[in-house]
Amino acid sequence: MEYPVDRDRNRQRHAGAMVPVLPNERERKVCECLHLFNQLRAFKLDSVEILEWKDTIFRKVPDLDIAKLEFAIDGMMDEQIPYDKDKGIQNIFRALERVTETPTGLKILKAGIF
Repeated sequence: MEYPVDRDRNRQRHAGAMVPVLPNERERKVCECLHLFNQLRAFKLDSVEILEWKDTIFRKVPDLDIAKLEFAIDGMMDEQIPYDKDKGIQNIFRALERVTETPTGLKILKAGIF
C-alpha cells in the first residue's frame, strides 16, 4: 500500500535547514575568502566545513581584518606565502602572521621561519 506524500510540504519544512544563513557582511566576506582558499586544496571543503572554519577563524582572531585575510590567501595562491597541503586551517593563521600593514598598504614579511 502506498501512502500519499506531500512533497511541497516536505520541501518547505526542510528548506531552512539546508540553506545556511550568514548574519552579517563580515562573515560572508570570510566565507568568500575560504572559497578562494578552497582552490588550493586537493580535497575541497564542503559548505558546512567552510562555515566551521569561519567560526574557528573568528574565535582565534576576533579582530580579523578581512583585507588582510584576502591578501594572505592571494599570497598563497601566488606562491609568495608558503602553502602546506598537510596543515589545513593552520595555513591561514600562518599566512596572517606573515602579512603586516605598512603606510603604503599590506606587505608580506619575508624574514623569519613560519
